[in-house]
Amino acid sequence: VAMRKTAEQYLMGRNRLTRYSKHHLHPIASHNGYTLSVLPGYDESEICSITGAGPVPAANSVTAREIDMTIGLLPLFQTVVARNSDTPWVYYTSKNRFTSLYPRVSPKVFFYSFKSLEYDVFTMALPKRNPQRKVFWTPPYLDEAGMGMMVTVAAPVYEADQFRGSVAIDITLSKLGLLL
Repeated sequence: VAMRKTAEQYLMGRNRLTRYSKHHLHPIASHNGYTLSVLPGYDESEICSITGAGPVPAANSVTAREIDMTIGLLPLFQTVVARNSDTPWVYYTSKNRFTSLYPRVSPKVFFYSFKSLEYDVFTMALPKRNPQRKVFWTPPYLDEAGMGMMVTVAAPVYEADQFRGSVAIDITLSKLGLLL
């Protein structure tokens, strides 16, 4: 809930962003998309992977504001993973065709795919499936990155009444079993 509320505060301009992506997004022709390079003042292990489909978004676009919002969420993403080393991924998936993933992985290992918009973590956040905008759990699934069986707890993110995407935390079933 904290990540969703913080994301929405950034999108609505109620929280001030201090890092911007506009000079750090680069096209990746082999994927017909773009990625975020390492931000000044950060080590590569301290930032998220941002990959998206299509051209680099214009600096004043909705997509660019969303990307900046996910950079603003980075301290929360880092805290979730630092508090629980068994958390494989914390991420945001946008209807505007990009993903922000922490911990960072090379675009050679993971790159945004249109398939991302078909996964439960995104479809269960859509207004028609979740009109109350509630936090939800996905059914168990096998992680494509080799982390085993997992579930995801996620929440839709809105800017006023406009659905923008979902913010999510993956939890391995082995870790979930230890908590029960």
